[in-house]
Amino acid sequence: MDFAAPDPDPTLVERAGELAVLDDVLARAGAGEGRLAVLEGPPGIGKTRLLRAARERAAAAGTTVLAAVGSDLEADFAHGVVRQLFEPVAGDAGLFDGPARLARPALGVGTAAEGAGGAFAAAHGTFWLCVNLAARAPVLVAVDDLQWADPASQRCLAYLARRLEGLRVALVVAVRPVLPGEGRAAVDALVGDPRAELLRPAPLSPSAVALVVRARLGAAADPAFSAACHAATAGNPLWLREVLADLRGAGVAPGAATALDVDRLGPERVSRNVRGRIEALGADAEALARAVAVLGDGHEAGTAGALAGLGPPRAVQAAVALTAADVLADDPALRFAHPVVRAAVRDGVPEVERAALHGVAARLLGERGAPVAQIAGHLTHAPAQADPWAVARLREAARATGDQGAPAAAAALLRRALVEPPEPQERPALLRELGAAELAVGEPDGVEHLQAALAGLTDTREHALATLELSAALYQRLRTAEAADALRRGLERLDGRDAELELLLEAELALAARMRLDGSDAAVQRLRDRAARLTGATPAERWVLATVAVLAPADTAAHHARAAELLERATATGLPVEPPIGTGIVSNLLRAGRLDAAWEACERRLADAVGRGAVTTQALMLSMRGWIELERGDLPAAEADLRAALDVVLELEAPAAPAAGMLAQAVAEQGRGDDAERLLTEHGLTGELPPHQAMNPILMARARVRLARNEPDQALEDLLEIGRRYAAWNIRRAVPPWRSLAAILLRDDDAPRARELAHEELELSHRWGAPAAIGLAERGVGLVEGDASRLEAAVAALETTPARLELARALVDLGALRRRTRRRAAARDPLRRGLDLAHRSGAVLLAERARAELLATGARPRRAALSGVEALTASERRVAQLAARGLTNRGIAQELFVTPATVETHLRAAFMKLDVARRGELAAALAPEREVPGAPLMRSG
Repeated sequence: MDFAAPDPDPTLVERAGELAVLDDVLARAGAGEGRLAVLEGPPGIGKTRLLRAARERAAAAGTTVLAAVGSDLEADFAHGVVRQLFEPVAGDAGLFDGPARLARPALGVGTAAEGAGGAFAAAHGTFWLCVNLAARAPVLVAVDDLQWADPASQRCLAYLARRLEGLRVALVVAVRPVLPGEGRAAVDALVGDPRAELLRPAPLSPSAVALVVRARLGAAADPAFSAACHAATAGNPLWLREVLADLRGAGVAPGAATALDVDRLGPERVSRNVRGRIEALGADAEALARAVAVLGDGHEAGTAGALAGLGPPRAVQAAVALTAADVLADDPALRFAHPVVRAAVRDGVPEVERAALHGVAARLLGERGAPVAQIAGHLTHAPAQADPWAVARLREAARATGDQGAPAAAAALLRRALVEPPEPQERPALLRELGAAELAVGEPDGVEHLQAALAGLTDTREHALATLELSAALYQRLRTAEAADALRRGLERLDGRDAELELLLEAELALAARMRLDGSDAAVQRLRDRAARLTGATPAERWVLATVAVLAPADTAAHHARAAELLERATATGLPVEPPIGTGIVSNLLRAGRLDAAWEACERRLADAVGRGAVTTQALMLSMRGWIELERGDLPAAEADLRAALDVVLELEAPAAPAAGMLAQAVAEQGRGDDAERLLTEHGLTGELPPHQAMNPILMARARVRLARNEPDQALEDLLEIGRRYAAWNIRRAVPPWRSLAAILLRDDDAPRARELAHEELELSHRWGAPAAIGLAERGVGLVEGDASRLEAAVAALETTPARLELARALVDLGALRRRTRRRAAARDPLRRGLDLAHRSGAVLLAERARAELLATGARPRRAALSGVEALTASERRVAQLAARGLTNRGIAQELFVTPATVETHLRAAFMKLDVARRGELAAALAPEREVPGAPLMRSG
């Protein structure tokens, strides 16, 4: 038996095994081996008591204890559990360094701008807040009744649970089993985590029940009576405690297990017993208990008494009586002794009366200056009464909730406000707010609500701004025809009343119209005509000039460099909407062949995003940097950045196709074709892609994957589809180099068509004016015509650019052609150089081909490296590169969205493979990774 105390706590009897596991979890977390423990079981089985024991033991060991309890009443209170956990440390500014600042809005101390990153930003910030806390002392995060925690808090805890490795953090949660039809993905992810210590406390055995019965009712308790108690309570510790308290209060002497005694037992009677004990205390106690059940835990006696209709003295007396009866816990902030007790009281209040009390509670809390989210929480349970005050509070709470990075909760509050309902003149603005909140979490109803808002908005400026919001949402979902129609209607409604907004609407209309494949370009031409009369004196004028430059079907690299310059000029100029200028700047610099400038622009925006905690921009810039690395031919670095970007994009529930497509290319060219195919399949990129310009880079990446997988027919179809799309847009240029790749695939089956495509690209490349474009086109002609001089020209052009993977391809092609024409000695040098560059690029398939060609010349190529730069994995190389730039482990983790422990693991492996002992030696060890001066070509667009 675990306890032999005179009055053992039935919730800890026979729990030595669970306590030992919790002790181990706390010890390991204290040693830097973060652990997750999940206590799962039905109500009353002892989860709460075990959680309290863990908190007590952790506090005794000097661990920082953060505790919270989920409540069904507060399930709609965004980040309510997170706020409970971190409120004790929210005033410590030093804990909010770095991305931890993103947790500030969730704690109610941040600004709207800090909450712009949404739910992912809040989860990411909460994780880093734990990291910063754990740097001072081990941390225990303990959450009871997790199934009732608000969804935003559940997401934060699930995010933390996946990143505990290497942290001095223990996460211990208690949860009841899932009910039929209940959806709780975040909770189930924790319960099902294979790394979790899953504890399911068993019911008490008959001997344990007998021990408790004798301790509570006297040593003379008959064994048969104890057996009846066990049978009736099924060994549930809480049921047993409640039943014994009831029997002891009634003065029952359990000398024998009479039928009358047995009938009094059983869990089905617990709720009735609780209510009976409360009724015995008098009307004041009963009224106060009902008020606390409606208000929720944590209110002082005066507030609960006001709701119960009791003055302060009577409320305090009632609270004392309820505490003595084990209904309320012994705490100045009133709360029930157990959730089951609260449920018993709450369920005893008729639903109609309970709803009315929630309405009264909302008004009462409003008068007492309670947080608006708390007021709104009661309004969501109160009956709708067409009350303007209620609508105002719900909208105010929705704005605050949205600022905390919980748009889903904001949308729920706004839907409740819509039911109230609002005044007719207020309805359009509410619909607009609801649509924006729903779109932020990807709910399709958001578009319809924005459209309904537009139909009712009377203010011209607000209508135009809402039109821009709607068109952006439609554009993001590739519904460009609908976006264009909405913008046309918006322009008709604006009718020249606001010149700046009119320019913005026309620019967005041109962008939407240009994305279509039906050749519609009237809007584009109209914008060009208007731009010809603009000087760039205002923010909207500068945006229009940049948009026209981006939309022009340019056939020179210089034009794209100018477009990037105009976009840069349009940045931060006071536009009423924030367009994604950063990606446009980088992509245009890439098309212009100005790789160094593209890299610098990307790094500036990435550093700014990290500094501001702008996680969406950070993910976009990581994706763009991965694209640059693909152009440079650094496949492992590209993979590392694109994986980091894709992880964040998926967390944000944003479109993942661009990052997934480029990542598939990076993976395939490293010789992992099956992994690349899985990526395409997982993200829906294997079939027909929508006719949208955003799909062109994905088509190009997919063609590269098909080539790597030796699927030439599928690759050719993708390449020719790119050509068909560009023809429909009337765009004729050298980039992306679809013609040369298609020509290489066609040379055996359709030599005339192959020569036509190859020479067409060569002509266009000289007009384009970038060395990489010329080099790629020369390679295409050389392979189609078997002309070594063309391949030599390709090598010469590509050697002036950082496109080392393309240079490696040209070198291997040149060596292979020389070998086939029996110039074996002349073949070896380009093959050796091509092999070396392929190794350094991580291009496994190309390296294997170069090695085979070298062997055919009689040379002995070197084996793949087991150490050195080439032996680094993609993640190891990226971490080593960032460490060489001077970033700390924590800084690297913040930039790559990984844990500090992951950085430490990669860095340790990199040190070993590079044979260095200090961070200061990394730069020299990575020196072979330095880029050749020059700029590559953007291969897809």
